[in-house]
Amino acid sequence: MGFTTPSPLYETLGLVPGSVIAFVGAGGKTTAGWRLLHELGQPGAPAVWTTTTHIVEPILPEETGLLLTEDPTPGMLRLLFQRLPRWILGARRAEALPEPPDGPYPAHPWKLLGLPPGQLDRLIPRMPEASWLIEADGARRMLLKWPAAHEPALPAEIDAVAVVASLEALGRPIGAVTHRAGQAISHLGGDLNDPVTPAWIAALIRHPQGGQK
Repeated sequence: MGFTTPSPLYETLGLVPGSVIAFVGAGGKTTAGWRLLHELGQPGAPAVWTTTTHIVEPILPEETGLLLTEDPTPGMLRLLFQRLPRWILGARRAEALPEPPDGPYPAHPWKLLGLPPGQLDRLIPRMPEASWLIEADGARRMLLKWPAAHEPALPAEIDAVAVVASLEALGRPIGAVTHRAGQAISHLGGDLNDPVTPAWIAALIRHPQGGQK
């Protein structure tokens, strides 16, 4: 029996070069953004991965650059696109970490502070040639998440929002794998010690104050 090659993630999500997508939820946002950065960021078709919260700074692979500035401009980015097709954009380096966390890429032991949604809204429409991948939610490295009142930090200039949840949470106690588990239970029912079920994850993703917020 033969095996088929998995489709690129951007095709599965219905994206094309120049798309703008934000990731919310928990348990895979960074992995998805990192993969799409490398799928979509190619010579002649640049891609930018950024955040409105924090991300851990990667140790940069080939053909990937890092721009840290609190006031990025289209002209600045277009000059950089002539050098490399993939860029990580942040405002500045932020808090240090005891050690690099496990993740989809080798990382430095510190975080990058992102840009406010309004600033991205002023930048993105002026750069339609670039794909934009925006991590718009933090989850304290948990597998599931219930958003706070002020979350997610979404720009307006986006084509799609990907709500992320990890199937690794299945069968584990809700309280052990869910960020803001108490708030999630108050809306969805259950107990902190109950195992996560497929139905519970589906309810979290579908709830208008949960994944659909």
